[in-house]
Amino acid sequence: MEFSSEGKALEWMLKNQKGRRNLSDYAKTEAALLIKSVLEKEARERMIDAHTAKEILPELNGQTRDKIGELAGVSGKTVDKVEYIQKYAPEDIKRDLRIGIQGISINKAYELTKEEEKTVVEAESKAQFNQSNDNIEWAKWSWNPITGCKHGCAYCYAEDIANRFYKEGFEPTFRPERLSAPVNTPYPTDKVKDEIGWKNVFVCSMADLFGEWVPNEWIDAVLEKVEQNPQWNFLFLTKNPKKLLDFAFPKNAWVGTSVDTQARVKTAEEVFSQLEASVKFLSCEPLLEPITFDRMNVFDWLLIGSRSKNSRGAAFKP
Repeated sequence: MEFSSEGKALEWMLKNQKGRRNLSDYAKTEAALLIKSVLEKEARERMIDAHTAKEILPELNGQTRDKIGELAGVSGKTVDKVEYIQKYAPEDIKRDLRIGIQGISINKAYELTKEEEKTVVEAESKAQFNQSNDNIEWAKWSWNPITGCKHGCAYCYAEDIANRFYKEGFEPTFRPERLSAPVNTPYPTDKVKDEIGWKNVFVCSMADLFGEWVPNEWIDAVLEKVEQNPQWNFLFLTKNPKKLLDFAFPKNAWVGTSVDTQARVKTAEEVFSQLEASVKFLSCEPLLEPITFDRMNVFDWLLIGSRSKNSRGAAFKP
């Protein structure tokens, strides 16, 4: 068969496949919404007039949700609920709906998602920075909109904490309800006058925001909040410095990399000679062996520290 466009071919495919018993209503509606987006994209690309648009994209003629429902074999109300689930539901709920797990209906998922969203909204209104350990002079606050890491460092203190307090453990997790913390946290004007650490926020102390496994969308969401809140300085630290070059940092971002052994030196020097940031710093914490640098002038600030005790090893002071 021949079709005038990819969208029309997909539309024909769904019409002839939706009778299959192993296709859930959610999967069919999800497919119909996808086909709608393809048809709309094709219509925009062709710069077509309104009359032609109605011929190519019947959904534009009349109630869109009812046309999509007709294509999927469900009601318009079901289309609305599926769109809502697509936008707000956790991935595990969407997966269960897609494969038709018994006991998980569109209505049930819709109600669960509404409850989840309500919880997130309430959490957003309360989210604030955590106050850091008194021993950390350079940043009195920490902020973890993302938690979890896959570097597997034997000296990691954060993994023990995550396994104790997070149901996901140390698996990388995006926590969007925490993005409102920079706005919600009262700015300590009086304390900042005496100690700049009260202005400094250590971002993702429980993660590596620039790990290879972290989606760019997560990073962009964090950097957007950084730019919107110039009253704070936000400190970023990574063991994957090459990824830093993929992003533009606001003026209130201090950007650093961890170098605990000589093997990390060359990459750190190469990246930070190219990186643009208001403050570029180096963290040799824990300093596990003697380290020699050729280009220390590409860094503005140096931290040196010891290894903390954790479940996998004893404390160590260089």
